[in-house]
Amino acid sequence: MTTIGIDVGAKDLVVSVRHKCKVQHTKTFSNNHPVCKQIIKLCKKYSKYGAVRVAMEATGAYYLDAAITLSEIENIDLIVANPRAAKAFAQAIMERNKTDKVDSIMLALFAEKMDYPLWERPSDKAIQLRYFARMIHSFSVYKAKSSNHLHALQSFSNSPKELIEMINSEIEFFEKLMEKAKKEVIVIIQADLELKKSFELLQTIKGIGELSAIQILAEILLIPQGLSHKQWVAFAGLDPRHYQSGTSINKKPRISKAGNRYFRKALFMPALAAARNDTYVKQYFEHLVENRRLSKLQAITAIMRKLIHAIHGMLLRKKPFDNKRFFGSEKIA
Repeated sequence: MTTIGIDVGAKDLVVSVRHKCKVQHTKTFSNNHPVCKQIIKLCKKYSKYGAVRVAMEATGAYYLDAAITLSEIENIDLIVANPRAAKAFAQAIMERNKTDKVDSIMLALFAEKMDYPLWERPSDKAIQLRYFARMIHSFSVYKAKSSNHLHALQSFSNSPKELIEMINSEIEFFEKLMEKAKKEVIVIIQADLELKKSFELLQTIKGIGELSAIQILAEILLIPQGLSHKQWVAFAGLDPRHYQSGTSINKKPRISKAGNRYFRKALFMPALAAARNDTYVKQYFEHLVENRRLSKLQAITAIMRKLIHAIHGMLLRKKPFDNKRFFGSEKIA
């Protein structure tokens, strides 16, 4: 089997070919559309010797175009590895260096040694929604930074008024961009009955408005079909990570964070709002803090995890959110 590791960057793609358990060569291509043709040509060159497996990391937004193109080529198995899995593999083989070339060679070896699930191409609409949702997230981050700058300036009486006006204009600019992007996404969603139904169901949860529903839906659409609610939790990186060794080390469980950080971020504010505004979610929050002795942040994390369970069931059964089940079925200690 031939394996190919691709280290994806904003400007370059570093490609390493591993054949007959040896690295044959490493090439660097400019990250543009023609490069995919060159990589395909390279894959086809080695496909005559048998199966070709290509591995890359799901880092940033730059890998997606190459992944989509390669996934459509016959006789090529594509792996899009979680960056944490790739990093852990590099540490396991005691790779001390960190360069683009080393990373591409490591990914080729990862594809050869690891039984990792193959990448499933999302639908065109899912990809569109993802781009819009991630951009809305970026706009909200820029707006928050501008708001923080404004707050700092307004705390001083001698701050230049012109500067305050500039930052106010900046905040207004990002708000308009977010609103425009939201309208574009809603047009896409309304044109698809399945997406429209899912979009409406998400908003039956108190704390999830249109923007939150867009961001949550965009990340859900990237989850492979047929996964359980526990696997959704793991996909979001909200599954507990236990750390125990012998009798002397037994740390408190923490969330793994080995998943989609955008999914986690999309759930945080809805969980916070639901804990304040939904009677049953609020009771669950108080139960966790008062009876289970969790911190407020830990309780919100637990609500995020339980919201994933609820969303999974809602979308599977096409039924709105039942807040009574959120806490009513919980056994209170």
